[in-house]
Amino acid sequence: GVLPRTCETGSPAFSLPFCNFSLSQEERVQDLLGRLTQEEKLEMWGIGMPAGPYIERLNVKSFVWDSTCIHGLSLPHLHPGDLITNTAFPAAIALGATFSREIIAAVSNATVREAYAVEQIQYQHSGGQQIISLVCDGGPLANTAHDPRWGRISETYGEDPYHVSVMGSEAVRRLQNRSEDGLWLATAQTTRHYAGYHGASPDILLPNESIPLRMYEDHVLPPYEAFQRPLRDGGAQAEGIMCSMAAATDPTTGEEVPSCANKYLLQQKLRDEWKSDAVVQSDCCDSISIMVKEGYTNNTQEALVAAVKAGLQLSYANTHVVDLRLQWNYSLLSGDLQQQDLDKSVSRILLTRMRVGEFDPDESRPYGQIPIDVLDSEEHRAIAREAAAASMVLLQNNGNLLPLNKDRIGSVAVIGPFAACEGDLKGPISYGTDDCYLHSYSGYPSRQTGVFAAVRESLPPWVNVDYARGTNTTTLYSPQAIQEAVFYASAAEVVILNIGIGVSERESRDRPYLELPQVQQWLLGNVSQAAANGTKLIVAIHSAGGVNVDTSLAAGWIQAWYGGEEAGSGLADVIFGRVSPSGRLPLTIYGQGYLDRMDAHGCDIRHFDLSCGPGRTYRYLKERPLFAFGFGLSYTTFSYENLRVAISSDAEKNIIKGDGGARPLVVEWDTEDDAAAAAASDSDDDNDDGDDDDLGDGASAVEVTVDVKNTGDVEAYEVVQLYTSPPRGPTDLPPHSLRGFDRILLQPGQTKTIAFKLSVNDFSVVTEKGERVVLRGTHHVYVSGHQPSDEKGLDASNVVEAKLEL
Repeated sequence: GVLPRTCETGSPAFSLPFCNFSLSQEERVQDLLGRLTQEEKLEMWGIGMPAGPYIERLNVKSFVWDSTCIHGLSLPHLHPGDLITNTAFPAAIALGATFSREIIAAVSNATVREAYAVEQIQYQHSGGQQIISLVCDGGPLANTAHDPRWGRISETYGEDPYHVSVMGSEAVRRLQNRSEDGLWLATAQTTRHYAGYHGASPDILLPNESIPLRMYEDHVLPPYEAFQRPLRDGGAQAEGIMCSMAAATDPTTGEEVPSCANKYLLQQKLRDEWKSDAVVQSDCCDSISIMVKEGYTNNTQEALVAAVKAGLQLSYANTHVVDLRLQWNYSLLSGDLQQQDLDKSVSRILLTRMRVGEFDPDESRPYGQIPIDVLDSEEHRAIAREAAAASMVLLQNNGNLLPLNKDRIGSVAVIGPFAACEGDLKGPISYGTDDCYLHSYSGYPSRQTGVFAAVRESLPPWVNVDYARGTNTTTLYSPQAIQEAVFYASAAEVVILNIGIGVSERESRDRPYLELPQVQQWLLGNVSQAAANGTKLIVAIHSAGGVNVDTSLAAGWIQAWYGGEEAGSGLADVIFGRVSPSGRLPLTIYGQGYLDRMDAHGCDIRHFDLSCGPGRTYRYLKERPLFAFGFGLSYTTFSYENLRVAISSDAEKNIIKGDGGARPLVVEWDTEDDAAAAAASDSDDDNDDGDDDDLGDGASAVEVTVDVKNTGDVEAYEVVQLYTSPPRGPTDLPPHSLRGFDRILLQPGQTKTIAFKLSVNDFSVVTEKGERVVLRGTHHVYVSGHQPSDEKGLDASNVVEAKLEL
């Protein structure tokens, strides 16, 4: 039989106070805490893989924390076999390319429904002893794609801190669906990795990450702040946060301190400034003993004490979990830790479990009645297809090659190692050729639709469609494989070549170069030569990080990412014009020799001075990229006009006077007298209303409106992008920064007026001391479908500019 829910009729806990719904959650938690043994508390604090124990006398379930929810539900410790299949949406970086809050919301809502369906299946399968998929300790990443070499770019939304903040916050809010009173969650999301964890990790020993104070405030911390601040302050209020396994700078001391023992991160920032009550969890598989191995502490007990005193509340210790529980007992006996330290942590853990409704009967849980047939459903597959199509970035379309007219094609060759990853999946997902559209931490779909299958389905039956693999991602498939690809390419009217990176970029594997693997370079060169006599060549790049390619080799180029289970259909929708491409690059694709110039200046992947050498991310890049952040072509063109910028006198006054530090001050760069004078003016202001919320009056200090028109003859989405530019300052000051975006649908000839509301921070910069200030002088506001400096973007839309004096 199947046991009842913990607080359901028939459970031994049914009549206990922690099952009394008239009590507050805190009262219920304290009652349950008082009924746990010391060993049970320690088992909840230090969890192994995959779950904690089932407590029979209280009918408290074994609870699995380790799920991932970044592009659908991934359950690494549930071997589903024929038991569970679920939807694999496009990778996070592909979702970032949509610049669409609506698509993020649709994917997140579908993920929640599937999480509850999985929970029901596993609950039945375990006889009612285990809860799974209600907490995603692999929630949305606040890490940015700050370096093109990083192997985990597929898990991020992009390189820009504002863009990542917006997209990730939308995901957190939708995945959690927190109730208005804040007491109930659909799922609990743990955001990662705080702060750092960039660079490969071939084992658990991770080098320190050097983060200058300016980069903390300008680039690294803003997404974490957006994810963690309470909803009332405009944040997403993520239920948890994962401290990373790397050490990061503590600017109060200048030392490199392990993130899980870093009081600057876990106390000063998280608790004091951001007012977050999130559960602080360590990463798998042991953030405690690594402190000893890195020489930060002499032994495990010292490391445990340092982490707990800094704010760690839950350790994902895996194989080290027994030792950690022993060290807890030693620390309690020695007085280095107190019983209240353990009880406070376990109480917070139980509160999260209560907020997701773990203990409650199905009828009282908002998602408790989700039918299991939502898993891998046609409705969710349609969302995956829409998201895949929306993520496609048209990089080049010489001669208006695309879209293809399917009624005027006689033959097509679909070629490459990413051309036919399709069909039913017979085994567990792995980093192999069978998951090339899914990539890291994906779901387990019953089937994938590859490019070859989608192209065949898109065309009339009389059109000849051939397939040749050509190569594997990094090795030759067979001696004859490239010859076969060349044969089909030379004979076809249209060639769709699918190349990319795949297993060469992932967790534990950074990229040593930005070009294609050598065998795929051979394939590209040979296919391009075979198609030189009038064959239409379209190249789709399946990767997370940007790939440096010679764009003269083909007329059409599409950045296709890892598009999930409907990657092929999404790409075909764009190629054949069922959808006009609307994806925009959420990262920079760097030019030839970029890494050589980085290496010449010693710009290591774990060093966060983004101005080092040629610079990293569009905000600090000192040279022209191959393709710029925010770039993407459409099958139509757009016109921008009537840019209007309005600022009220009250708002301007609030910008200038500051509020004692929370709101930026208007100063000359690095002029302490001006800052002091502004602060003095603030303290002497008789009209100060005492509002020190930096989102207060500044949240709508400036309103920007612009008219956007579809000047072509195709219905299409446009991604409207707003950038601000400060007055001239130091040479490494970002020339402009993204401060707003909106994805809008326009019919041919249609005009829409789009409005943005900017905060004070949208005009600020960060000093070397980590102070956020607004520079006195002329600020510029740019609105377009691309960056103001992106010359390639001018093929798609113009740029409008306005000036603002502060």
